[in-house]
Amino acid sequence: AALDRLLAVGLVERYHDPERQGPAHRIAPPAAAWLAGQPGYALDPALLRAAAGYQEWLYQYERPGLGQAIVLHRALTRAGEQAAAGRLALRDILRPLNRAGLYRTLLDEWLPALRQSADDKTRSAGLAWSGNCHLSLGEYDDALPYFEQSLAILRAIGDRAGEGTTLNNIAGIYNARGDYDTALDFLQQSLAISRAIG
Repeated sequence: AALDRLLAVGLVERYHDPERQGPAHRIAPPAAAWLAGQPGYALDPALLRAAAGYQEWLYQYERPGLGQAIVLHRALTRAGEQAAAGRLALRDILRPLNRAGLYRTLLDEWLPALRQSADDKTRSAGLAWSGNCHLSLGEYDDALPYFEQSLAILRAIGDRAGEGTTLNNIAGIYNARGDYDTALDFLQQSLAISRAIG
């Protein structure tokens, strides 16, 4: 009865969940935004962590799709679990969005937080993804600084495989510009690393 009352006044939305083949409910985004803006409104951090844990369980055992991955990412972020949210985005969210050609969505909504990560590997990956998105859009001048920043981090942490991949990506920029000598130089550096690490 309480759920019906919340639905009637638009505080909760009902939608069809194709994965579960039935109805599901969520707090309406305007209601959630209004609540969050109220003076003194704050959820107990333990509740936020519990909610993230529940969303993670759903993702692992009941709803392993992209939609639930995004829900889990939001829950982890709200719970202050930025490192886990970053790993999830890199592992399960960025690739499907990239395959769909949603480069601007990646650049505007997903990659800024990764580029600011306290973890060197996550930050380097966020920079590399940003470079690749700009490269896919043909924005070579925007792509190059991201690859260069990623390369510096990879060299500092000793990630030789990542360094080789990034050198290869930089070569792609110079190749697209028609600067074949510079492209070849970066490709030779990448090849040397690939041979060294087998």
